[in-house]
Amino acid sequence: MTPGPADLLDRLDSCVATLRRGEIVVITDRIRDIGVVGIAGSRTTAQNVNFLIQHCRGIVYGGAAREHLDRLGIGHQDGADVLRSQVYVAVDAVADVTTGVSAADRATTIRAIIDPTTTRAQLRTPGHVLPSAIDTSGRVESFYFNEALQYLITMAGLGTGLALSAVLAADGSMASAHDLLGFAAEHNAPCIDFTEVLRTRRHRDGWSEPWPGQRALTMSHLRTHLAITAVGAHEHHAEYPVELLPFCMIGHALRAPVPCRDQLEAALERMERRGTGAVALAWPAGARGQSPDHAGNHEHRVNPALAGLIAAELAAALPQSALAPATTR
Repeated sequence: MTPGPADLLDRLDSCVATLRRGEIVVITDRIRDIGVVGIAGSRTTAQNVNFLIQHCRGIVYGGAAREHLDRLGIGHQDGADVLRSQVYVAVDAVADVTTGVSAADRATTIRAIIDPTTTRAQLRTPGHVLPSAIDTSGRVESFYFNEALQYLITMAGLGTGLALSAVLAADGSMASAHDLLGFAAEHNAPCIDFTEVLRTRRHRDGWSEPWPGQRALTMSHLRTHLAITAVGAHEHHAEYPVELLPFCMIGHALRAPVPCRDQLEAALERMERRGTGAVALAWPAGARGQSPDHAGNHEHRVNPALAGLIAAELAAALPQSALAPATTR
């Protein structure tokens, strides 16, 4: 069931209060069917880092502003497409750290990573904590787990910096979004999708609607790779027409006057005339943030920015008035 405005705002408030207490929050991505567990960097302790190590069992990341990590000059870590350009070479703090492996050592390293006064000489490589960049530019297309968690941390008044870890299921595979709902319940932690945080940010920061007047039947079915904006589908239980278009950041997100925008406008008009159907936008396979290769790449998957920018808010179907600009920050 799609959460109502009160439910979403209650969970936002719960996340903020939880971060202030130095406890964990769970952030999912229902499109990719994954998620993370995070804490505020300024509240990082040996105890909550030990929780990430013991219960999440994934790599522990320390998140800091990209500009700060670039100044440190520690270089990037090769990784999967969703992490490339975001993760830096693993480090340990030099001061007050022994092997670097213990929860206390990793907490010390995380605090060093997020400290804007830290210099390169105060970190050694290789280490045991991967620095991860928080994009502070405000670009919608760069909004993902780090940025969602940081937005909640900012709402909590806790500065810039975070720690997070992915969660492994009992069989060692990546925990699904459904698994993470159970994880959150088991550990009495709030759980929110990153796209719901993005939707809140868009409204509170006054960002304009990318495609006003449309609504989505669903963000996507778990483990599928399409974000669908649909009209009338909830009234038709039979199959209905779907048009698939490769996502174009320039034409679709920024709405610049290029052919991709015109193609989407025409598809939406056809859908409106029919009174039923859907338009699906798919991101081409490749590194996060790459431009689509319309001619040579026919395998597509959803990019988190696409889900956050278009599908998630429409899927939530919450009125704008429910998320009016905040009076306090």
